[in-house]
Amino acid sequence: MQSVDARTVDLQSLHGQIVIVHFFATWCEPCREELPALQRLAARLDPRSVKIIAISVAEVGLRVQRFLEATPVSFPVLLDQDRAVAKAWNISTLPSTVIIDSGLRPRLMVEHDIFWDRLDPRQIVEMIDGDPSGNDATTKH
Repeated sequence: MQSVDARTVDLQSLHGQIVIVHFFATWCEPCREELPALQRLAARLDPRSVKIIAISVAEVGLRVQRFLEATPVSFPVLLDQDRAVAKAWNISTLPSTVIIDSGLRPRLMVEHDIFWDRLDPRQIVEMIDGDPSGNDATTKH
């Protein structure tokens, strides 16, 4: 997938790391509030073990670029203009977040906003890579 700044991001290149994949839209009010909280989480994460990728769903690049000028983030923001990625990941609600383990397996899906400021980054690592059963978890609002 291509990012807002025209870089290509390949999920396979992140094998070995936990990846927080966050689906959002600039018109979504909870999304607008959650993105800065994700940025604060990114600042607290060990970048060698956890990565964040945001995916803007069904929006044109220019609109997302303008939004990011006012709300800058350090992680890649990808464009899913035709919703193909959201459909492939079964995303029907925004915001939604999928956390995948270091083997790139989906382990947690949350279909509402998350209070990222309340999470200790170590909890994410323990919760996702600390469960050897490989059980997936989904929470819906």
